[in-house]
Amino acid sequence: MNFGKPLCIAVYSATLLLITSSASMQAQMKSAPANQAVADLINLSTVGIAGNGGDDTNVLQQGINLSAAMGKPLEIPASPVPYQVGPLTFPSNTTVIFDPGVTVQARPGFGTNDKLLNLYGVSNVHIQGNNTVFLMRKPEYTSGESRHCLDIEGSSGVTVSGISCNGSGGDGLYIGAGPVGYSSNISVSDSTFSDNRRQGMSIISAVNVTISRCNFSGTQGTAPSDGIDIEPNSPGDQLQNILIEDSTTTGNAGNGIAIDPRNLNASSAPVSIQILRNTSSRNVGSGYYVTNQNSGNNGGTGSITVLNSSSSFDGQYGAVASYYNAAGPAVYFQNLNVADPNQSKTTYDNSAISIKRGGGGEGLLGNVYFTNPSVTSTTGTVDHIFSFWDYSYIGFTRVQVQNPITPPSASYASGILQGEQLPTVSIQ
Repeated sequence: MNFGKPLCIAVYSATLLLITSSASMQAQMKSAPANQAVADLINLSTVGIAGNGGDDTNVLQQGINLSAAMGKPLEIPASPVPYQVGPLTFPSNTTVIFDPGVTVQARPGFGTNDKLLNLYGVSNVHIQGNNTVFLMRKPEYTSGESRHCLDIEGSSGVTVSGISCNGSGGDGLYIGAGPVGYSSNISVSDSTFSDNRRQGMSIISAVNVTISRCNFSGTQGTAPSDGIDIEPNSPGDQLQNILIEDSTTTGNAGNGIAIDPRNLNASSAPVSIQILRNTSSRNVGSGYYVTNQNSGNNGGTGSITVLNSSSSFDGQYGAVASYYNAAGPAVYFQNLNVADPNQSKTTYDNSAISIKRGGGGEGLLGNVYFTNPSVTSTTGTVDHIFSFWDYSYIGFTRVQVQNPITPPSASYASGILQGEQLPTVSIQ
């Protein structure tokens, strides 16, 4: 897999530079010209009066529309009180720059399917936050799961940086398919998604997505409540060149990161997902959770790699493949550092990592590989490094635990394979 690493988007006085290291994104994204004069910016104050406690939806929407129509960035200044808005729609060729100190709050009364920031079937949209906070009204949202904060569907050439999307009734960030198919060339960096109702972020169908230095925390309200959930809806969805790097998934009521490609099949585009240097901690579920349920012998292809990442004080496993049929994308956990897992003391055999399944399974479990897993425990919640159990009694194929690392004095330097105690596992 070849993943481009985006650089930061910065504003220097009168200059707007939009830079990305991905050649494919450069080819498809229209950046603002360099050396842009201040006069080329549209200041929201020239559009109308806003930020004084009234409903600011029309003024902000007019400003966003002007940015697209005139090809100029819209500058939104800090206001005495938060801007109060209904759903905002971003047309193609829009650039919005928020000054430091801006807060945009959802007005009361969002409907079940209303989203705060809407990018639907558009291209070349750039949002620079400078630590802008988008705040929804989660206590109002006692039902439903689709009131997303930032919704990107079927869009391309999108960059977002320096925002917080908090308190939604759905996902902090949703990336999926739209009227012409999957989203593509999406970059989100240096942003926070906290206290959302369903997920911190969902990726449903996308190609060339880079998530850098973002935080997904405190998700709670309706299942699955993961920090990040990557889950296609149909065989036609795509998960290609997805990179999540240098990010954190913390304190979520579900898992830190969950990946579920069960709705893909052998005819789907191959999966390519890389999670690099992610930090997972204190989630109620597991740090890293993969499943494809019962995909039989017709599962998706490709690979999922979790590299140089960590899990600490997560409630269940550091990493687990649950009901993961071998007829699915290969899953690689490389150099995973697991510290004090199983805080709920509910994992099989009090283990740190696992491949497991109950009854009713289809096909062999497997296509999951652990290389150099490091396991430490200071809280007495670990009895074994790994446990591989198939209570459907069909068996395993293509599974591996290679070179597990534990402290010299650890009493748990072993694992369990279907009841047999072993130091390592390698099944072809």
